[in-house]
Amino acid sequence: MLFNEKDYNTTALMLKENLSLQDALIIFVVYFVMINPENEKNDYKSILELAQSHPLFEETTKKTKKRIDKIVNNISSENVAEMIILAQKSITPELSETAFEWATRLALQKGKISEDSLSMLSYLKVKLKISDHSADKSIKKISDKIN
Repeated sequence: MLFNEKDYNTTALMLKENLSLQDALIIFVVYFVMINPENEKNDYKSILELAQSHPLFEETTKKTKKRIDKIVNNISSENVAEMIILAQKSITPELSETAFEWATRLALQKGKISEDSLSMLSYLKVKLKISDHSADKSIKKISDKIN
């Protein structure tokens, strides 16, 4: 579902003014999917599943889908840097780790991390202020679960 230009501007403004922790978390993983669109449809379903499994998302599936749609429809190559900065300002250190773990799960869905995904994870690590040790630990933990 795509918004018309008026809706886009209104929703983009709303996102900027009312960025919740949930929105910030989703922005990072949606960005990861945007840059790595290898399996986008399955990634969307995976983002929904990850969100629903997190205690921060004590909302209905319909509301979580609407939240993800709002972000997916409002993040673009033109405004992604701004959205990432807004998300950085809103997210807690604990949720930064969660966002990185979610991106890692998406990267490892096929069992192995591609070079592009590894590069993106490295970028997210910096943006989320995740230490090398924590990043390596997350990748190993998730890799061990999958294998």
